[in-house]
Amino acid sequence: MSIDVFTFKSNDTGAPTLTGQAGSLIALLDAVLLAAGGYNSRTITGITRVGTEATVTTSVAHGYQPLQIVEQAGMDQADYNGKFRITAVTSTTYGITVANSPASPATGSAMTAKVAPVGVWSKAFSGANKAAYQSGNAQATGFHLRVDDTGTPGNQGARNAWVRGYESMSDMDNGLGLFPTVAALANGYAWHKSNTADSTARPWVVIATEKCVWLLVSFNATDPLASATIYDGYFFGDLASSRKAGDAYHCLLAGNGLETIDIYNQLFASVSVTGALPNPTYYPSMARSYTGAGTPSANG
Repeated sequence: MSIDVFTFKSNDTGAPTLTGQAGSLIALLDAVLLAAGGYNSRTITGITRVGTEATVTTSVAHGYQPLQIVEQAGMDQADYNGKFRITAVTSTTYGITVANSPASPATGSAMTAKVAPVGVWSKAFSGANKAAYQSGNAQATGFHLRVDDTGTPGNQGARNAWVRGYESMSDMDNGLGLFPTVAALANGYAWHKSNTADSTARPWVVIATEKCVWLLVSFNATDPLASATIYDGYFFGDLASSRKAGDAYHCLLAGNGLETIDIYNQLFASVSVTGALPNPTYYPSMARSYTGAGTPSANG
């Protein structure tokens, strides 16, 4: 079945851990975006069907939640394989809706389920704690999200990952049409992972589609000003461009231009309408104007 929006949370059973250590963001993005990703794998011991509704039984408590998307594999009947949004759950069963009329009960020698990754994204290039992600959706711009999770840039170490968009890339560290530009932000945007450079887990939420990904991180467990848990928001991907047909550059990247931990990203700040370019420290960056003229803009 077709699934448009995927939601992942740090408190999901078996979810990746995001910390202030090098590589933790790469591991998280791999798990939620790549086809080989996913998490919380479980063995399926049986599937029975009544009409279009099937009940899946697992060998142990599965930890899945209603509306979570799972990916099933290993059934002899093809209609039981693929991605499904869960309906009702008990500790060892969950419900799914299937197409057609596959045999009941299902058969198979190695039947499994896992939290499903989006799966259309690829890692076009990679290095030690680096990755360049790219959507494979045929309607996407195909621009790259370059993530440097080495802890080398800046002075905050691995508490930050650094990101930049590219229209095209030739290898892990080189490409054309980068946004924001080096002149605007030397290292790109900071995606704050943690305010401590250690293995302390930080809460996160990812909302992703075949064209874009939102990352929300509570990098500082308690907001020092409001004394409440607060999430910072980061984004990469294609925006709906319904007002400008044929816009081939509708890709946006949002992060924090300031690497200082405890400085929050003003992702939803209004964009200047005076004609002056807004400060890329506080505003997201678009690849280019919809006209495609000139070079990629430094900011939105």
